[in-house]
Amino acid sequence: MDEDIRNNLKSDDRLSNEAVKKFIAVKNEIEKHYAFAESAIPTDIFKPNLIKIENTADAEEYFWSNVDEYHKPENHTYLRELWDWFEYDYCKNQDNNLKFGCHIEFLRSWECHEGDYYNDIEYIYARKLLKLPYEHICNSFNLRKEEEIGFGYHVGKYGDDPLTDFFNYFYELWYQRDIHANFRSNRKETRRFYDLNRIRQNLS
Repeated sequence: MDEDIRNNLKSDDRLSNEAVKKFIAVKNEIEKHYAFAESAIPTDIFKPNLIKIENTADAEEYFWSNVDEYHKPENHTYLRELWDWFEYDYCKNQDNNLKFGCHIEFLRSWECHEGDYYNDIEYIYARKLLKLPYEHICNSFNLRKEEEIGFGYHVGKYGDDPLTDFFNYFYELWYQRDIHANFRSNRKETRRFYDLNRIRQNLS
């Protein structure tokens, strides 16, 4: 694979041998991080919350604190060093007429830009959160009480039961971050699960 990429890049006169080596390193490092994230088990990432999630700010704090604890930021050190090289040194080898930031177009053409990577990582871990077992959430997480969201009287802003309420803060967060189109709402599933299991799980 590396040799195929190297041969493909040889036709690009903008690239020095060092740039080709750095790019292959970036691509390999990104794929390693994607594989790590994809292999994660949802309950290993997202631990029961101690503080109730009552708004999108709480949802964002919970999401990223758990992701960062699992996929530690310091593990991105080498990847950031490679991105920094492209930002500060890549254009030194280019025609002086090329403007600063020319690396962005190059990396994005291969979906290896820093922004592309973090968007994909967020999407992968968001999908993992949606795969948390409903029973595990109901039994172990600190959810808002039925009376706090108007259960049985009127539908609350973000849901009409504690389980649906929990997920809907994340859907609202992803809507704000414009990645909501990637997810199908699980509202019908969570409402059905909660209604069917209230008595058995002693949730009332």
